[in-house]
Amino acid sequence: MSTQREPPTVFQRPWAIGVYLSFTALFSFAFSAPLASAIGTTTGKYPRGDAELFDPGALMLIEAARHLRDAMPAVSTAWMVLAVAAFFLSFLVIGFCLALLGTPGRARPSWAVARAFRTFPTLIFIAIVAALAAGVSGALVWIPGMAIARASEPTPPGSDIARYIVFGVLLLVIALVGILHDLARVAAAAVGHRTYGALRAALRTAQKHSLRTLGAYTWRTVLALGIFAFSVWLGVRVGYRTSAAVWATALIHQTALALMGLMRLSWLSRATRLVLSVENGVR
Repeated sequence: MSTQREPPTVFQRPWAIGVYLSFTALFSFAFSAPLASAIGTTTGKYPRGDAELFDPGALMLIEAARHLRDAMPAVSTAWMVLAVAAFFLSFLVIGFCLALLGTPGRARPSWAVARAFRTFPTLIFIAIVAALAAGVSGALVWIPGMAIARASEPTPPGSDIARYIVFGVLLLVIALVGILHDLARVAAAAVGHRTYGALRAALRTAQKHSLRTLGAYTWRTVLALGIFAFSVWLGVRVGYRTSAAVWATALIHQTALALMGLMRLSWLSRATRLVLSVENGVR
């Protein structure tokens, strides 16, 4: 019998929650800021602000689109810089969170920061392997799948249904690669494996706890998608006719983003427990 202590739940790691949600909120605002600034040159002087964009006739929306066309080079440059920064910082954030989630008992945030920097290169290599695996497996599904779909159902609506089936299988394959990617990141940041050892640990975990892993990932993903869909529906219901409505819609979307972030952390916490259970058994 293993004497290892159980790793903490996500709600026992407020630092992980705070850092992860702050990261997502910060970059969601940062990505929207250049676009909002460009549109604000059109609506900023009006009492109702951005609500003017959604008046009947769409006159202000068309005018904003005209101004936005001239501002798009600057907006695109800002988005590229932010995307690069978010890409690299996300590895440190994930490493920090997984270090805390994989440590039973007390864990100092300063130690988790050092662990995140130490595992940063490994997480990069794992991401490269995952991207290659997703690309190759996706191509192996998409190319022959579309060829079979065109040959078996050359005319609508059968051809459309066949394409949807192929697209669904493609999403499933990419999701499975994503699960293995997360398990490997756990093995790297929470256990301390290098790239090859982390990939092996991910495969061992997926083999030993296949149903538990799929179940844990599936219900959290479905719930996150439900939260997203509900936030979109509620945002449309609230509307954009007044400044208060615009702010309320923004609050709805940020709340949904936070809840989806909690679902993501909850999955990573469960993945950490699964990986550690296999690792402790192996050792």
